[in-house]
Amino acid sequence: RLISPRFSGVQVGLSYAPEATEDDDGFPTEATNGGATAEGIVQGAINYDGKLGNAGFGISGAIQVAMDGNDVTGDNFLMTAVGANLALNQYTLSGAYSFEIDPAAGIDNRYNVGASVEYSDGPVGASIGLIYAQEESNTGVNDTQLTIELGGSYSLGPGVSAVGSIFYGNRQVASDQANGFAAVG
Repeated sequence: RLISPRFSGVQVGLSYAPEATEDDDGFPTEATNGGATAEGIVQGAINYDGKLGNAGFGISGAIQVAMDGNDVTGDNFLMTAVGANLALNQYTLSGAYSFEIDPAAGIDNRYNVGASVEYSDGPVGASIGLIYAQEESNTGVNDTQLTIELGGSYSLGPGVSAVGSIFYGNRQVASDQANGFAAVG
């Protein structure tokens, strides 16, 4: 695993693992794997963190690739993600997107899109966030989910904050649908 120092706002990370799990004999590519364990896992990420006057901004991207163990099933895993944020005075706007293919887990396509707005001024903070996710499985059962969160915080003193959130979620799998609210504080 390698994580570079930040240079001119840019930082890079790389990782390689010969196998997702350790075999009982500790050898990384055991012939009896049978294709059930991902091998040749490569991960990479890059991010930029910058400031221009009183505005801060950041952007990041990542990829993870894993190969089928011993090429038995031909199933390879791919995950990509990007994110960005912009902070100006007391406001921060953030967004993210990810995409995944994992045939071994039954996922043909899965993507998530999220966005949030945060306000903070002194001890007070508030945010609203939205996440939408959709999954297409290779069994024909599709899954969609929408989550909205409204949160707030108040700093009572050094290291002590009162926080709370209200969530709404709606999930539909095939013809079944579930939705509801939750509060955390």
